[in-house]
Amino acid sequence: YHVGGETLNREDVVAAVIAVRESPRDRRRVEASGFVEGGDTVRWHISAALPGMGPNNSDLIQKSELRADFNADDMIQEVWSEDMEAQ
Repeated sequence: YHVGGETLNREDVVAAVIAVRESPRDRRRVEASGFVEGGDTVRWHISAALPGMGPNNSDLIQKSELRADFNADDMIQEVWSEDMEAQ
C-alpha cells in the first residue's frame, strides 16, 4: 500500500483500520465516490472525517484519490493513495 512517498506494510494498514474503528462511530464519516474502471486499474475518491485523530486530538479531515492495480487473477496487486489537498 503506497501513501504518497511511503510504502505501508500489513501492520501499518491494520493499525490504521483499528484506529478508525475505535473512533466514535456516531461522529466518524467515510465516503467513497468517483469509481472508474479501466483495464486492470480501478480509481476512486475517499473523503473521511475522523474524530480525535488529528493533531492535538482534533478531528482529521482527509480527501484522497486511490488507485488499485489488479493482476491476471483479479487479485489486488498494489494500491496507491494520494492526498487530494496536496495535488
